[in-house]
Amino acid sequence: MGDQLWMTVDPLTTFIETSTPCAAAEIAVEAVLPELRKDLGLDAVRVRWFKPETAERKAYRESTGSTAWHSFEGGSGLRGQCLGREPSEVWIRSDLDALDAAEVLAHELQHSKHFNDYISGAAELPDADDGEQEALDYGKAVRQALLD
Repeated sequence: MGDQLWMTVDPLTTFIETSTPCAAAEIAVEAVLPELRKDLGLDAVRVRWFKPETAERKAYRESTGSTAWHSFEGGSGLRGQCLGREPSEVWIRSDLDALDAAEVLAHELQHSKHFNDYISGAAELPDADDGEQEALDYGKAVRQALLD
């Protein structure tokens, strides 16, 4: 499977998926995913990898003043994403090292849990700041556990 272009309803968002992430990152994600899913009480989760932003795309974005920070080309330093409309799918930037990829996976899975709990009626969505802080804390805790 080669690189693919995925379009969304929002014309500013470009999904550029790659099937060739950093090998160490892919191994780390595959190793920790089952335990993280169990810890968070999540069902099946699909991990997808996106390409980092190219220098040409960054120059274009900056020259046009584009605010499409959510571009899955990795604009504005984006390292991962979980969208509420598809919480069983998380995206991770393909050029991260193993520890960063595991941390980003944990972070995005925490968001996935928030969305799944909301969809099932088990909980309200946390406000943006609280939800982001919880995801940041969870990602950092997973990184530290891997280092210990």
